[in-house]
Amino acid sequence: MSALFNADSVVVATARELLGIHLPQSADDPTCAVCGQLSPCGPAANARQIELATDFTGRLVGA
Repeated sequence: MSALFNADSVVVATARELLGIHLPQSADDPTCAVCGQLSPCGPAANARQIELATDFTGRLVGA
C-alpha cells in the first residue's frame, strides 16, 4: 500500500508543526496549551493521522 502523503509536502510540514504545538499544558493539566481542548485535541489527532499516512522512507525522522 502506498502512502497518501509525500514527506516533503506542505501538508505534512504543517501537520508536524501542529503536533509540536498542540500539546498538553503539563502532566497535571491534560488540556491543550493552544486550543484548550482535552489532549489530544482535534487538530493534534488530525495531524497525527496525516503523519501516519506519510511515506518517510529514505528520510531521517526530525530532519
